[in-house]
Amino acid sequence: MGFQTWLQIQVNWRDEPGLWLLGSFLLYVLASNVAWILGRKRSGPLGRAVESLQAWPGSHWLVLLLRWAYFVGPPYAMLLLGIISPRWMGLGEVDWVHGAGTGSAVAAAALGLLSLSWWSYRRALPVRQNDVGAPFAPRPLGWLLVLMETAALQAHWAFCRSGFITQTWLDDPYWGSWAGWALVCLEWALNPWLRHGLRQPDEAEPILRRTVMALVTTTLFIFTRNLCLCWALHALFEAWAEYGSFSTGHFFPET
Repeated sequence: MGFQTWLQIQVNWRDEPGLWLLGSFLLYVLASNVAWILGRKRSGPLGRAVESLQAWPGSHWLVLLLRWAYFVGPPYAMLLLGIISPRWMGLGEVDWVHGAGTGSAVAAAALGLLSLSWWSYRRALPVRQNDVGAPFAPRPLGWLLVLMETAALQAHWAFCRSGFITQTWLDDPYWGSWAGWALVCLEWALNPWLRHGLRQPDEAEPILRRTVMALVTTTLFIFTRNLCLCWALHALFEAWAEYGSFSTGHFFPET
């Protein structure tokens, strides 16, 4: 199939994932860069409007809901339209007897190694003054937010994977999974919030955790084709790493 023919096929957004992947990528890059510019504009009417929005008590929840809608909306719509298969999302045709058994052992080993490595990493850091939690997220609610946040991230990563796996020029779960992971990494590389956060000790830690989990769960998916197992590993590690504490900088990254 020639490149021009492939492009013509991708225009059919009701049947092909190409435009969905491109649109999701462009929306992410545009939104993160516009938010970065607005977040640093403090003069004039626009600056005052931004400050008023940031001072609104519900702004954290608004950002969170918009992020979840972005992460979950496209894969859900593509599943409804039949553009991507539940199998390549990790939601259908899961071999719970053999695949999940082996995958659970791999996930448990990965969780143990990740926890030990992160414990060593945390001990090397100075004590953080903001580890007492944020007032908008009481601790019982924080555990629920971990489950929902990690589920949203896993849905987005599965969306990128499945979009590449179903491409006619690729049509391979192994390389499609890594192509999806590469697209997520490119999104992060073009996000000014993340580039800035990596230079701040308190903000760098959750960014590094998310990067590690994207790599580990992509590998786990290749072996198991099981999104639920990837989510469980991600949620357990995130809950362990946070110790139930949620600061604004930790739980509301601009990603």
